[in-house]
Amino acid sequence: DRLQDLFDILNASIKEPHKVDILIFPEVSIPYAWIHIFARFAKKNSIGMVFGVEHIKIDKTIYNYTCVMLPFSQEKHTNLFINFETKKHFSPMEKISIESRGFIAKEDKNKDPIFYKYKGAVFSTINCYELSDIEYRSKFIGKVDFLTIIEYNRDTNYFSNIIDSASRDLHCYIAQV
Repeated sequence: DRLQDLFDILNASIKEPHKVDILIFPEVSIPYAWIHIFARFAKKNSIGMVFGVEHIKIDKTIYNYTCVMLPFSQEKHTNLFINFETKKHFSPMEKISIESRGFIAKEDKNKDPIFYKYKGAVFSTINCYELSDIEYRSKFIGKVDFLTIIEYNRDTNYFSNIIDSASRDLHCYIAQV
């Protein structure tokens, strides 16, 4: 049922009048085993995608990745750029939830933003709690046309307030998903 719901969203994204250039899903929303389905769809339909991959467990370590897929043409062929960004900061509750079960929440505290150019616009991604890091946020000033912020958090009021502030500070559009 869950995969069918995602197929419905994918199929709606390529139909007029709702044809999209980029499709964004929330944090931890797509199982790793389904990434090939999204890659095939993105390439075939020339639609960029940003989504959170469900937590990946390797031994005792838990990873939280954002996946960016951007199709591009080269010599009459459509190719697909795929990048996985590890999370800079787990939220305090997410970290407690992971570590209370005996796992390690793998953070990349030295992560720098990655800037993507797609269809004439420059954008970057922020994974949920990373947005609360003001120093990290400042690295986007004057460099992006829009930010994609993926979340899996019920506290939408808290994040909406930060997003309002960030859009003014960074002078860019923000897609909060």
